[in-house]
Amino acid sequence: KDGYLELRSIVDKTEWEHFDVVKQKYHHVTKHFKSSMIQSWNKFCFTGGIIEIDVIFPGDPYIGGLWPAIWMLGNLGRATYEGSTNNIWPWSYNKCDRKKQEAQTISACNSQNHFGLNPHQGRGATEIDLIEVMTGSSSIELEATDPQMKYPYADLTLQVAPGITDNRPQSGSLPVRNDTLTASGFTEYLAQEWYEGLETHGNTSLNPYFYGTYLGETKPEEPVHRNKNQVFQADAVGAIHQLTKSHFKTMHTFRLEWQPGPGGRLDWFTKDYK
Repeated sequence: KDGYLELRSIVDKTEWEHFDVVKQKYHHVTKHFKSSMIQSWNKFCFTGGIIEIDVIFPGDPYIGGLWPAIWMLGNLGRATYEGSTNNIWPWSYNKCDRKKQEAQTISACNSQNHFGLNPHQGRGATEIDLIEVMTGSSSIELEATDPQMKYPYADLTLQVAPGITDNRPQSGSLPVRNDTLTASGFTEYLAQEWYEGLETHGNTSLNPYFYGTYLGETKPEEPVHRNKNQVFQADAVGAIHQLTKSHFKTMHTFRLEWQPGPGGRLDWFTKDYK
């Protein structure tokens, strides 16, 4: 519309025959909302560089329910196809570790990987979230954020596996950024260098509420399967950026700069639309 891509969420009835993977049978499903999704899976592989978008977020910034997002997933997994991401998402690991081998489907320990993939090369489908928007009442302040954040906000996140266990922060608390000393000058708490080089600037805080997903052993009736040797912890390294009602009315620019490879880095930027 007017030169812009418009994805709408509307109130409308949608019906289909849904296959229940647990009960192994179809049943009729009716939903009362419609939305849309654009994806480039298996059409375009972005392997580093710059992504910049101008966007107006949908809905009311102070009412929860919608979850607009712009994100990237490694091409070996396909969004919404759960079977394609099991023990593939969000791995990024190219070392042979026998303790992790079963948990990573495409492991550097494997002398034979899937067709077309190199032996002894670890692969996976890492996730980079350029924006994930959370809406809700602006009266709710998000404790443990620094500076103090509240709804609505945007998550800017890297999700990757295997998780780093050393100095892992506790959910709901920020990592200890500096050594804490007692009144007499002795070290009380050491700084937590969970990931090095984490920086936030402006109206942005590290996200203390989501440090990653634990993918545990599944039940027999679940659509994907992981045994006790295939469980693993993933990491989510991200920031919360404060949004305002203007983000839901006018264009704002969000930008990701990705330098891949050893010594690489991810930088997120945001600015008003001009």
